[in-house]
Amino acid sequence: MFDASACDVSVDADAVLYVCGPVPRPEDVTAVAALCEDRAGGASARPEAWPRGVLGVLARADLVGWMPGRSQRVSAAAARPHADSAERVLTIGVVPVSAMLARAARRITVEDFDALRRIASVRSTDDRGQPDGVWWYSADLFRTHAVWVERSQREQLLSLLDLPGVRLAVDALRANPGMTLDEMGELMRKASGIAALDTWVRGALWDAAAARAGSARMALERLMVTELASGRSRAAASLRLLRRSALISVPWAVDQLVSGPRTLENVLAWAAVARREAASARTSHGAHAALARYRHFLAVAEDLMLEGRAA
Repeated sequence: MFDASACDVSVDADAVLYVCGPVPRPEDVTAVAALCEDRAGGASARPEAWPRGVLGVLARADLVGWMPGRSQRVSAAAARPHADSAERVLTIGVVPVSAMLARAARRITVEDFDALRRIASVRSTDDRGQPDGVWWYSADLFRTHAVWVERSQREQLLSLLDLPGVRLAVDALRANPGMTLDEMGELMRKASGIAALDTWVRGALWDAAAARAGSARMALERLMVTELASGRSRAAASLRLLRRSALISVPWAVDQLVSGPRTLENVLAWAAVARREAASARTSHGAHAALARYRHFLAVAEDLMLEGRAA
């Protein structure tokens, strides 16, 4: 959490997520500007200058644009225009996310799914001829009228999904009665937008790890030069350590730039991409990070070559 009045805010973290509503408040703008100035030496309205370690999160994306009583698409993608508006105000990237739907994707049970299926099988008609239209105007009306499941189960569904999420699930089951529990969970995860947030966090942590690896390697290279110049016996050990230090120790390091099998040809292609990024980097931090990625992939390629010879 950030104090919007503290313009000298300082956050020591590899990745920062700033949660906001669909319409950023003045205090949000102040806090984000101070945060960006602290991390990037000055906030900028230009997307290419946004700090890579700062991201805005548009919360409750499932409620953005939700109109009670109407059948509509409930998803983070539907909230994207609101996130675009927030980007222009906050001058950082913003992704819409529904934490409720993301959590429901993991927590929905067989009992919940059966209750949703029973509700989906009922098509009552209100006074305007709309199928079960009265259910969707408020949570209280849903509690009162969705009598085909127990009240405790209705409360559980609202706690798990809220009214927009329940509507999303019921509409999906009516469109595809054969849907499985796993497919429902995947639908919730996709609609939540959490995948985009996960990808961004992994990328931010990769960049931070790469930058640290690049700085550490530069320090090690200076030490090795000193060892060699003095003729000390530790130089050979330093050379071995230097090669191993090129590997970036994050779980997804090998796959960060990939789309395809981990072959020698692919790894060398990823190394070439990283080298071009290092040459075109706008900041020293970006250059160090890209150079670390380049050296990491060269070390991976060397390991693959050694494995091939051993085989």
